[in-house]
Amino acid sequence: WDKDGFISQSEAFQLAQRSGLDPTTLETAWGLSDVERDGMLTYHEFFCFIHLITSVTRGARMPSLQEGLPPQLLESLMNLEPLEILVAEREESRSRSRSVSPMPGFLSGPTPGGTPRGHEQRTFTEARWAPSRREKRKYASLFERTDWDKDGFI
Repeated sequence: WDKDGFISQSEAFQLAQRSGLDPTTLETAWGLSDVERDGMLTYHEFFCFIHLITSVTRGARMPSLQEGLPPQLLESLMNLEPLEILVAEREESRSRSRSVSPMPGFLSGPTPGGTPRGHEQRTFTEARWAPSRREKRKYASLFERTDWDKDGFI
């Protein structure tokens, strides 16, 4: 990122490429998310973009531009808590999880299948269009770290 306070579509795609999704799918996610069509994402738009990508990597079918956003996701976006609240909750949760474990890696160590505890890959169901509280905190934290000049846009 060039730290200009905004993330352009190409910069957002660089972030989203880690998902392994094809460029057409990323373009659709962008088109569904950049509601204002201004080439940058607000907190709600960023949240939408990241959740669409996450859901598709878990098996969801990306809605088309004509279909629009799933109702569960729209409702979640309309009732999204302020960024500051979700970031504070994430920090508190991370702090609590570090202090609970009697030994490093005790609760987050590998499971018999080799996946760290708490990091199991979730599969997508239609109900998953509504992001979990944990996902909300994660996306808010990512937005805060990405919004370099704290103007509410990336």
